Amino acid sequence: MIRQLKTMNDQQLKEILAIWLASNIETHDYIAPVYWEQNFTEVEKALPAADIYVYEDNHKILAFIGVVEGYIAGLFVAHVCRGQGIGSQLLERVKKEHAILRLSVFSKNERAIAFYQSHGFVLQQEQVDPETNENEWSMIWQKDV
Repeated sequence: MIRQLKTMNDQQLKEILAIWLASNIETHDYIAPVYWEQNFTEVEKALPAADIYVYEDNHKILAFIGVVEGYIAGLFVAHVCRGQGIGSQLLERVKKEHAILRLSVFSKNERAIAFYQSHGFVLQQEQVDPETNENEWSMIWQKDV
C-alpha cells in the first residue's frame, strides 16, 4: 500500500533511513560508503521537511520517495523488493500531484537513468557533483498539457 506520511514517528524514520543508507551503499559502488554514513545525520534532519510517500506491507516500510518543492530528493526501494514495480508505483503516485518533477542522478547509475527515462524524464543538463566529484544528470519530467 502506498500512502503519504503526514507526520513521521521514530520507527518510520528509522525504517526509511535504513533503506536510504543500504540502498545508497548498494547502488553507488563508485562512492565510498563513508560518504553516505557521513551524510546520514543531515538526511535524518531533512526528511521531515520533505513530502514522503511510502510503500508498506504489514505496516513495514519497504520503499519511499521524498519530494521537496517538485524535486525528487530520493526514491529508494529495499533490496529484497527491487524489480517488483514498487518504485514505479511510488513515482506514478507523485506524478499525479505535480505538473513538473526534477531530480539529479549520477551518470554512472545507468539503471536509475533508464528507470527515469522509461517514466518520461529527460536529460536537462550534466554537471559534476561538488561533494563526490562524480558526473550527474539533472532530469525533468513535465505532465502533458
